[in-house]
Amino acid sequence: MSSALSLRSRPSGGEPQPPSEAKLVTLLAPRRILFLVHGYNNDESAADEAFAAFEGIQRQLAGLPGRSDYALGWEVMRVYWAGDADWSIASPLFYMGAVSNARTTGGLLAGIIERLGGGGDTVGAAGNLEEVAFVAHSLGCRVVMETLLAMRRARCRTRVSRVAFFAAAVPTFKLEQNSDGGLGWAAESIGDEWLSLFSEHDLVLGGTFPLGQTLAWGDEGVLPCALGFALWASASTTAVLSQTENRGAGHGDYWGWKKKTRGRNGHFAGQMARATLRLEPATAARPIEERTTVVRSLEAREIAARAQEARRFEHYYAY
Repeated sequence: MSSALSLRSRPSGGEPQPPSEAKLVTLLAPRRILFLVHGYNNDESAADEAFAAFEGIQRQLAGLPGRSDYALGWEVMRVYWAGDADWSIASPLFYMGAVSNARTTGGLLAGIIERLGGGGDTVGAAGNLEEVAFVAHSLGCRVVMETLLAMRRARCRTRVSRVAFFAAAVPTFKLEQNSDGGLGWAAESIGDEWLSLFSEHDLVLGGTFPLGQTLAWGDEGVLPCALGFALWASASTTAVLSQTENRGAGHGDYWGWKKKTRGRNGHFAGQMARATLRLEPATAARPIEERTTVVRSLEAREIAARAQEARRFEHYYAY
């Protein structure tokens, strides 16, 4: 059974907001927390549907009945953040503001993790938190990257062990920024495993993301590529990243809430996340379909970088 952590002022729309002191007190005991982070344009209701589908797949893979603990040894925490706006049919136009909220939310979540780990200038009771892991989708992956950045800047002593990204709406050029304060520098703090599932069938990341990111507030680049759209390679990053194609997946096909693609893309994403997080038991897990997982060695980056550059030109002409 997972618990909830709301970092938003309202269930729909609203602004980034830290949780109450009463809520933080309930989080002081766990030593390990697995955070689930939803993506862009999800209110709490839509996020719950996505989280529930993912957790249902995890229990199925583990051969467990409903509501059973599918992540032994972890406190599973559903994170709700203000990545949407209650603008009715115009809500998708909020993307530029959502990027700003993702940055702010990352700072809030990092502060909570530091507080729960007893680090920094802690006010009030400190917690027992020693290790965290993340599963995130879309712009929620940017929330996680901003969290890692703020944690590293603050020299947070809580360990970040494993991270699984689904369709990450994170500009790849920002992951090449390895100096103090860059997202590539932040990614270096991931201790054990970092997985990115991507799909070139993702029309949101392929068509909408580059323009939306360009128009977002702050230094978000000019028509940048998203990590979750295609195999990414760069000789300038030192972070170790495994990337696997979720073949044929659309942007909303990763959590497994869509019946049409749940058995294919949803299950595959769930299996890959489970393997990355090393969750047990997994007695009922199906064999993972053979896919290519690329670990970013320097040689692999240089080879794939040339292929990526060719795809980038094709992509821009296509849209």
